[in-house]
Amino acid sequence: MLDVTLLSVEHAGEEEAKKVLPYIQDCDVVSVESPFETEKGAIKSEKEWNSLLNLTRTKFNKQRREVYRKNGKDVIDYWVKVEDYLFRSRLPLWHIERWENPNKAEEGVIEERNITRMLYQSLGCLTREDLNYYFERSRESLWLNTNLHKERDKNMGENLNGAESIIRKTYDHLRGKETIRLVSIMGAGHNPQKFTDMSVKRVDLTEYVPSFVLIQMKLYDVEDRKDYSKRDLLAWGVGSLAEENGEDIDDERIEVAGIDELKEMLDGLMG
Repeated sequence: MLDVTLLSVEHAGEEEAKKVLPYIQDCDVVSVESPFETEKGAIKSEKEWNSLLNLTRTKFNKQRREVYRKNGKDVIDYWVKVEDYLFRSRLPLWHIERWENPNKAEEGVIEERNITRMLYQSLGCLTREDLNYYFERSRESLWLNTNLHKERDKNMGENLNGAESIIRKTYDHLRGKETIRLVSIMGAGHNPQKFTDMSVKRVDLTEYVPSFVLIQMKLYDVEDRKDYSKRDLLAWGVGSLAEENGEDIDDERIEVAGIDELKEMLDGLMG
């Protein structure tokens, strides 16, 4: 039997990382996010992880900080802390996201890069003078972003269906265990539980999620991009722009504000 717990987290510093510790201490194998990882790459990474467990803790943490060096400080601090917990617990890794077709994985990497550029371009169109053009661009880019997110979630969910047998074959010490406890750590917007036949426990460890992320999560279940409301599109833009500019903004206000109030907030951001 495979007992699966999905932890919905915010990758934001050591305090957020500490929330996953009780779950790490009570599991047999852990999965972390690995966007568009191929099957071959996943197997290689899992073997490399086992080798890293032979390092001293100091050398391990130094190596992992180097791996995440291109990320923001909060993300670096988060993952270095989480992986330090994994190191101390000597837990094996199993990549929940693993693409059997490497071409499909490469296409996903390219598509994600293009969509990210489109999202930034949408923000560049966010002015009071031409909101209609912004609505058009943001609607399209957010639709593509959501669908790509769903493709990743579908891959993870479907992989869970065959995870138990793979984990047992990969790790000798788990081969005869009656129940294997798998904990998967992933960002708040992921929903692989919607694409699996397994019974999955999802635990939300987030206390604060930025407004623009909440909007993206809200759009996840919208079936047609035409149903994206202008209010939600503008709220996503205002929240994203504030985050991008490092502006202190009231996310709770963004969540409930109407279009006119959002326009006022946009004016404030634009100076």
